[in-house]
Amino acid sequence: MLQSLIPFETNLKKFSFDCEGIQSNIYSLAKGLTVKVPSCVGINIHASLYRIPLRSTSSSNDGMAVIGTNVRQLAVSQWYIVALLLFGQPAFVTCVYRLFTSKMLNGLGDFVENFQNGVTSSDCKKDLLYTWDRATEDLWALKMWDAWAKPQTGILTGNSMHLGNFDECLSVNYRGNTTEIQGQYCSVFINPNNDDLIDFLITNLHGTPTNPSGKKSGLVNILDKFRLSWGICIPTSCSRQNLMEMWGFTKNYFNHSWDIEIKDDFCDYEGKHQLSDFAYFTIIVLGVLCSVAVAGTLYHIYLSATNKTAKEKPKSFLMEFSLYSNVKKILSTKTNDPLQCLNAVRVLSLFWIIVRHYFMLIFYFPHLNSMDLNEWKGEYGNMFILSGSMAVDSFFTASGITVAYLFMKNRETEDSFSLFHYYMHKLLKVMPTLVLVVLLYASLLAYLGNGPFWPIIYNLFQKDCENNWWSTITFMANYIHPTNHCLTQGWYLSVDIQLFFLSPLLLLPLLKWPKATIIGTSLLIIASLIQCFIESWTMNLGSTHFDENAFFHANIVATHIRAPCWLIGFIMGYFLYKLRDDTIRLKPSTVIIFWSASLFVFLIIILGHETVATSEYNVIRSSLFNTLVRPSWSIALCWVIFASMKGYGGVANKILTAPIFNIIIKINFNMFLLHVLPQIYFIGQTRMSTYFNNAHNMYLVLADLAGALVISFVWTLIVEPWIWVMESVYFDKKTLKEQKICTISLLQKENSEKFGDLKYVTNEKALLNENGTSERDNP
Repeated sequence: MLQSLIPFETNLKKFSFDCEGIQSNIYSLAKGLTVKVPSCVGINIHASLYRIPLRSTSSSNDGMAVIGTNVRQLAVSQWYIVALLLFGQPAFVTCVYRLFTSKMLNGLGDFVENFQNGVTSSDCKKDLLYTWDRATEDLWALKMWDAWAKPQTGILTGNSMHLGNFDECLSVNYRGNTTEIQGQYCSVFINPNNDDLIDFLITNLHGTPTNPSGKKSGLVNILDKFRLSWGICIPTSCSRQNLMEMWGFTKNYFNHSWDIEIKDDFCDYEGKHQLSDFAYFTIIVLGVLCSVAVAGTLYHIYLSATNKTAKEKPKSFLMEFSLYSNVKKILSTKTNDPLQCLNAVRVLSLFWIIVRHYFMLIFYFPHLNSMDLNEWKGEYGNMFILSGSMAVDSFFTASGITVAYLFMKNRETEDSFSLFHYYMHKLLKVMPTLVLVVLLYASLLAYLGNGPFWPIIYNLFQKDCENNWWSTITFMANYIHPTNHCLTQGWYLSVDIQLFFLSPLLLLPLLKWPKATIIGTSLLIIASLIQCFIESWTMNLGSTHFDENAFFHANIVATHIRAPCWLIGFIMGYFLYKLRDDTIRLKPSTVIIFWSASLFVFLIIILGHETVATSEYNVIRSSLFNTLVRPSWSIALCWVIFASMKGYGGVANKILTAPIFNIIIKINFNMFLLHVLPQIYFIGQTRMSTYFNNAHNMYLVLADLAGALVISFVWTLIVEPWIWVMESVYFDKKTLKEQKICTISLLQKENSEKFGDLKYVTNEKALLNENGTSERDNP
């Protein structure tokens, strides 16, 4: 198509249009145009670039680029060019093409000539000059220059990432008689090295750079990391060293002090990424899992068609993986779970976390209005997103309730407690899926997509999994690798498993000394809150994700800080068990007061994030916020759960016990581990800057939720049956072992207490069957 519109000299002879006249008119319109450049920018623009006279001014009052009096003429010339492209004959297009290639590129003739003499000879230099020479003749060479990023509008509103055309660059693959050139896209990060520019942007456009306390404002914290990103298309023969040498020449030629950063990770070309042996291993593992699922489904279809049943063990084993039967299990809404309302709490909390994670991710990627993000975080309508971390506290509360309630319920029929069995049950539910997801992140993530910002995905996700996978699967990541752990959400599992493994220290005393244990648990909550306040005070920690990185790893992922919500849930679980068969009669006024108080707490906590996110930093307010918000949220949630279970939930109870949550809860844990994958896949392949607004983002979030549900559903069908089989094998062996022991004890009439152990194992297995996959223990 493009070649047909650019017939070069051949088609020029067929038309009588005066190309030189068109060119002359355009230049005459722009003649006399002057551009004043602020001294704070620290760069002398080379006038020959567009053959337009430019002059630099050092006026201290000039804070922004000011176009001279002929700006209207420039606008007219731009519309003139557009008119030629839209309504002109092919000759017009040819003229415009020649104007913007040969004339513009030739305008850099002095630079190219000096480049030839000032840069060390290399294959990179030779290929660049050859591409330059062919740009007005060959389409492949024109594509390489066309793929370079161009200055865009909106720089003062934060549009600092100029991407160019990634796919156009990688499509170049020229094979000549003596020269072979393949396109390589690189992102160059430019550091202006000028604090005056940042202070100017803040003071004149978005307020003062510091608050009276001397602490930098949120926007300055953003601009401190401000970098210009520039996409370039160069031959694959060019290395990082070549580019740094050429940049040194460019700095001297244009007399500026800007530095650049080039990383090999941020350069890409066709064929660069080849699957590793580790990636092949992961593919084989996933292939085996899928093959077994397909085999089980086909075998099930065969039995159904022939009206046979699977009697032999190998054949029965295959039936466990039938997609047909497992779909029916997942879609079943039947349950007799006394803690059914917790299913809705977990599902809705996970949806909230997915929304928050999406917004946290898109902050890393280009927007036309990035400066508006500082105002965005101060709008009350966005507090639901900013306060999304409260959903994690809902998880901890629900987990504490589950542990205490089920332990007390199991003690009704069991006389002994097997600590090993208690831990094995939890690990069998968590470890297989977790290991597979970590394997996927550590080996395949880099090959799933590409684009200018896909290297960010590698550095943020796969690289940490390659190096720190072991701390995630051993549930120690929140202390060993708090800021660079594998899986963004993996820290939660570390905290949850650590609390679960420590729970027998409270569960066993709870049987004999319930009052003392409740008092002791309350003291632990107080001690944890005091520690949280001390850390927030001494480390000057912020209260939201936007404040400081120290807030995240010191005040979020530490188990001793996040324990209060779990412990509050633990106490609530004990009382829910004790009151399970009691009829609680409350006055309507009392119910209204408790509901009003709980809803008020939820609302104040969510909207309160606006104050801590936008106001001047105050160490007392921030420390109190970090200390009191999470336990207050947990207590309010406990009332909602209590009211729902005791008949005072009303509409809330109907929502929390809706059958749909009995389905989603069966894939909830897998969705918790996998939901980031579709987010990073689509966001990481960004090709251009977008305008940041809630309507557009919420539309994408809904699509992301749908994608997470589908992926998790498929993953559950393929992976979860293996967990069911492992549980069945483990519990069957435990049952047989205990049966043998009990038989010997009966024959010898000794140690009759073995009946208790047998009864415990048998009843525990029955409980698992009753509760399906026991998702309540996990998100």
